[in-house]
Amino acid sequence: MDNFCKVCANLLSFVHEEHKTVKTCRYCSKSYETNALDSLRYQKNKGNDVAMLELEMKTAHKDNVNKKIRCVCPKCKHEFARLFRTKDMQTYVTCIKCRNIELYSDDLFD
Repeated sequence: MDNFCKVCANLLSFVHEEHKTVKTCRYCSKSYETNALDSLRYQKNKGNDVAMLELEMKTAHKDNVNKKIRCVCPKCKHEFARLFRTKDMQTYVTCIKCRNIELYSDDLFD
């Protein structure tokens, strides 16, 4: 999982070419093959990235990158939830306890 060019030591960029991903140096244009260790995220394009959105929504409650907020869940009345934003910039709140997902609004706060 080498992310730097062996010729000029610049950071490599991922470029998608005809059903495969290649690491390319933007400075000297040298290309390198990728392997399974170069990506930790699997994405299956289906329509408007519906599959990736479903995966994000299923796991958002336990993702520590998402901001934890104090917000009473309308379903289970638990006090804490996580905020997350989708690719289309919609902000959602998901309950940490029951995984209920609501579109973010000021009405969710006491």
